Amino acid sequence: MSQPVIRIENYTDKYRDDLVKVVQNFHDESLKEYDGVCDVETLHNIIDAAKPEDLFLLTVDGKCQGVLYGTTIESHLNQKQIFQEVIWYVNPEHRRSGINLLREVEKILKQRNFSIIIMVCLKNSMYEKLCGFYERMGYKALETHFMRNL
Repeated sequence: MSQPVIRIENYTDKYRDDLVKVVQNFHDESLKEYDGVCDVETLHNIIDAAKPEDLFLLTVDGKCQGVLYGTTIESHLNQKQIFQEVIWYVNPEHRRSGINLLREVEKILKQRNFSIIIMVCLKNSMYEKLCGFYERMGYKALETHFMRNL
């Protein structure tokens, strides 16, 4: 049996349907209790509007199995470029490769002169385990957010 071909690459339209499924999986696993419905049309619009250079995919044998997407922010204090993660999710059967996705994205962002990466840790998504992982990777806790449905 041959080894799977695992790649980290930027988004292209050929991965659109796979990416939608990955984001739906993320929503079902992590966000459903917060906002209820994952609207596919809205998701398509967000993907279409995203900058491909900010949308990193984990592909396995030519199929998208994970995503790390963020937005660029310029610091109000010193004009440093900050990458703020919006979603980091890898389908369960490929989670071990998710660490490689994060490490590769960090390298790419550093080459693109980003100074800071901010990652999110959802309270209902293996919170303690993920916080410990980030700390072992050299991340520092930044803040805690609270939300309430109105």
